[in-house]
This record gives sequence, structure tokens and C-alpha cells, in this order.
Amino acid sequence: MSGLAVTEMPGTASEALEPRRLDAWAPLLIGALLGALSAGRFETAIACALIAGAGAAALKARRPRPGWIVMLGASLVTALVLNLYLVRGHALALPRIFGLVPTREGLALGALLALRLFGAALAMRALAALRP
Repeated sequence: MSGLAVTEMPGTASEALEPRRLDAWAPLLIGALLGALSAGRFETAIACALIAGAGAAALKARRPRPGWIVMLGASLVTALVLNLYLVRGHALALPRIFGLVPTREGLALGALLALRLFGAALAMRALAALRP
């Protein structure tokens, strides 16, 4: 006998397995987080964001507060605009700011960076759902 009293044993087998099932998400979500942060292609960034979203949904992660959403949106827009104007390439028909010309390459890289940030933030929300 293990020395445990009968009252110390879990009620059902499913209750005993539940923490282990939740812990199985941690490596996948950490992989999605690191993949999103280092993605060099849209396909990779989209896959990481989808995995993080699936994890957040499966773990029933709480919805973020409005302030968190506003700050994430501001971060995504800032990443997009800075890349749009600071990366050299083929000019777009958008207004110049401080003499800088918006470029097609900057738009693509800014969109990729914004997607990477979104995927990483989603993975962090899912990982937060694992905390006790």
C-alpha cells in the first residue's frame, strides 16, 4: 500500500488526469511563442498564431481587458507604420512623412512583424491560462 488514506485519493480517474492534460499544452504553446517571434515567412507566422489560438480556445483563456487590446493594437499599428516608412523599396502612392517614402517592401515586412507580435501575444494569453 502507498500509505495514503482513502480520503486523500482523487474522486475519479478523470480528475486525476486533468492537470496532466493541461500541462501537455505548455510545450506546444512555448513552441508557438518562439516560432511566432522568429518567423521569417507569413505561412510560419500564421501557423504559430493558429496554434496559439487553438490552445487559448482549448484552455478557455480569459478574454483580455480592453486596455490590453488597445495597447496590442497600438503596437501592431506602430510596427506596421514604422516598417512602411523606414524600409527602402518600391514606393507606394501614400503621403510622405518627414521626407520618407512608404514602400511595398516595408508594408510586407510591417505586416509580417505585426502578425508575429499578434501570434506571440496570443500564445502568452494561452500560457497564462495554465497558471494556477
